[in-house]
Amino acid sequence: MKFLDNYKFSKIQITLGIFFLCLVGIIGFSLFKVFLADTPERSANKYLKAWKENNVNEMKKLNCFSKEVLDAPNFDVQSWDIQSWNIIETKENNENMDSKYFSIFVKVNYFYGNNSIKRTIVFDVWNSEELFEAGKRAIEDSRQQSLAKILDYTNEWLGKPTDEPIIVNRESYSLEKYCIHEIKEDS
Repeated sequence: MKFLDNYKFSKIQITLGIFFLCLVGIIGFSLFKVFLADTPERSANKYLKAWKENNVNEMKKLNCFSKEVLDAPNFDVQSWDIQSWNIIETKENNENMDSKYFSIFVKVNYFYGNNSIKRTIVFDVWNSEELFEAGKRAIEDSRQQSLAKILDYTNEWLGKPTDEPIIVNRESYSLEKYCIHEIKEDS
């Protein structure tokens, strides 16, 4: 009889253990989802919502250069469908081969007069930290490859004014993990 009492106690322990593991799994999955919340697709989706609502502050926040609003195709977005939600094209920047960005193709529906028109637009989405680093690398490369440094030393030696150096600072870039660099119509 004592054996059965231990067996019942073990069943309760097993049941509670399974319940605890399920609870930890659900909490872990929720936290995992929160950490993965910033994706290129989500940034494009947030920008489209801001565009539809004409929320300029949100559009500036999602723009890679946070003090500007992007030049986007001029139409009133009503609805959209992100076509490449699962398939993202990673491209290399022609000017800086170490830099990569994502192209997200979005089919938008807008109205022109009484007509509903569908177009595909492309969002070029960067990781804002990568874009900042690419900007620093580009400035540094141009400094190293340029004769401007030699001219600056010569001008300084002659007492002529020198050009102010270009300084790339993080504050001029978006604080969002992924930012919209460009929006264009798909040709």
